[in-house]
Amino acid sequence: MAKIEIKTDILAPEHIKYLSYEGPHPSRLLKEIPGIIKDVFLVESPQIFEDNFRWDNFSEPNEFYAIWRGKDAKDERTVVWPMVYVHGYQNSQDLKGSAVVYIRGTMISRYPCSTPFHKLFFRLYTWLYYNNVRRTYLIEARERLRKLEDKIRELLGLMQRVREVGRA
Repeated sequence: MAKIEIKTDILAPEHIKYLSYEGPHPSRLLKEIPGIIKDVFLVESPQIFEDNFRWDNFSEPNEFYAIWRGKDAKDERTVVWPMVYVHGYQNSQDLKGSAVVYIRGTMISRYPCSTPFHKLFFRLYTWLYYNNVRRTYLIEARERLRKLEDKIRELLGLMQRVREVGRA
């Protein structure tokens, strides 16, 4: 069965939020970020995926890298995927180091279409109704990614983001 898939970058036109941290104990991000994603996107633990986790114990300073995704299902067609990448270094003696955090998000909508009639119905349904629903999901997801960024900034003690002019 054929399907139509629409992918939307939530943070467009920026695509990725970038945070840089230098100071004590940057590896605490590895423990805290899954919980922050869970709290901000209101998902359960089975919807948090740790795609990659690496810790190099043989080099000095120790290097770490991790990727997490959350699955926030909005309805049977649309899913929001927030993603957080962390890459950093930490000295094993004094626990000081640096880390870079990348935040991005994707919204994916899938529609099954088995006949030309389904495709025609899909286009009409999308044009009349579902585009407004997707727009609402997109605005909510963008706001939650901003909250996620603020929580990570708070965890690291970084300067808080200034609210952009003209945005709610």
